[in-house]
Amino acid sequence: MSVAARMLQTSRMRVLIVPGAAVRQYARPAVEAVASRGIDARLLPAPGEPGAPADLQNYGEELARRISTGSPLDLLVGLSVGAQAAAVAATAVPTGQVLHVMLISPTVDPNVRTGHPSRPHARSAN
Repeated sequence: MSVAARMLQTSRMRVLIVPGAAVRQYARPAVEAVASRGIDARLLPAPGEPGAPADLQNYGEELARRISTGSPLDLLVGLSVGAQAAAVAATAVPTGQVLHVMLISPTVDPNVRTGHPSRPHARSAN
């Protein structure tokens, strides 16, 4: 189902934004502008801020649990280092619980990249 069709079926589109370590302050005005247009847009704490795990895997897993207990999320956005936590969450929720994912300027831990030499069990990109 398209985002537009979903917006027509529900009263409010739901968006969660996971900012990067130094991005939250810059993202806040955009989130407020989107929310002022009737979209349920929420800016989460950046990894390592009070109330959020610093470990990106743990952050993503906690976020997945949170998303899984509510109604489906229309859009999950990850900014910078927050993109890694968003990607973890998006892959851990049941099918249909996150309809769209947007990773903006993602940074990735080199130890979890596919095919990294320190991870012999990782899949090769070949």
